[in-house]
Amino acid sequence: MPTPKKTVTARIARHSYGICWATPYDESRGHLQIDVERSADGRLWARNQMQWLVRKVIDPTGRDAGGPAGNLKGDAGRANGRG
Repeated sequence: MPTPKKTVTARIARHSYGICWATPYDESRGHLQIDVERSADGRLWARNQMQWLVRKVIDPTGRDAGGPAGNLKGDAGRANGRG
């Protein structure tokens, strides 16, 4: 009998990926007044809203999926012993 294939249910992402779009304005959802735009038909839209497809995860130890906290592009030299 063949063994069932395992499915990945969670993964730590190294980067966040999402799309920026406009949604109907709703102050109760935290939309900011600076992002409000009125369309030609008079409806209010909240611009620059993110719909996250994948979010970067930072675990409780302060390490992100890419390595120690603070190891950003600007710190790469120090992290590699070159700074």
